[in-house]
Amino acid sequence: MSYMVCHGMKSKAGDIKNIEKHIERKNKDYKNKDIDKSKTHLNYDLHYERYQSYKYRINERIKEEYTGTRAIRKDAIFMVNFVISSDQEFFKNLSEERQREYFKISYDYLKDYFGEKNVVSAKVHLDETAPHMHLQLVPVSSEGKLQAHKLMTKDRINKIHSDAPKWLQERGFEVERGKGKTGKKNIKDIYKYKAKKLEESVLELEDKIVKLNKELE
Repeated sequence: MSYMVCHGMKSKAGDIKNIEKHIERKNKDYKNKDIDKSKTHLNYDLHYERYQSYKYRINERIKEEYTGTRAIRKDAIFMVNFVISSDQEFFKNLSEERQREYFKISYDYLKDYFGEKNVVSAKVHLDETAPHMHLQLVPVSSEGKLQAHKLMTKDRINKIHSDAPKWLQERGFEVERGKGKTGKKNIKDIYKYKAKKLEESVLELEDKIVKLNKELE
């Protein structure tokens, strides 16, 4: 049986632009050699709304629900990101239709768990090593506050890791909860997460250098 990959991370305001560029393939060039540009047109959305950007959608959601009396801190967590996938062998044994169902069911589970109105985007990538979905959420709590620390507790994440595979099993997919080194290997093969975060940080620093040079001139 294959493992379900379900990896979550938190993002601050300064990270959102670069994350969107990567997920929506807005960069002209990529250092990640696993991206096959000839297949990028195969990527698709499972959560489509008319928005100008991730940042715009996040701000709109905060305006709708935020009940806090204080201004939101600049270093607050504005977005939660999930990567959903499995190993390459698992996807090889699925038809295109069943593969799409795998991501749609995973999307439905997370959408129901965190609230559909909190979903920013759900994009499936078919142009990298293994098919995977990036799902972004605004961490607005039921109290109307931006509280990633309440929505992403260890217990809540463990519940997702336990229940999501069961949700898929009930719908005919032979996957189980990822564990140990195998889960880490899958994340490395799919996302090369640490390398990508470093690349995003470099791009952000390059933008700051350009702005500083302009100010000096």
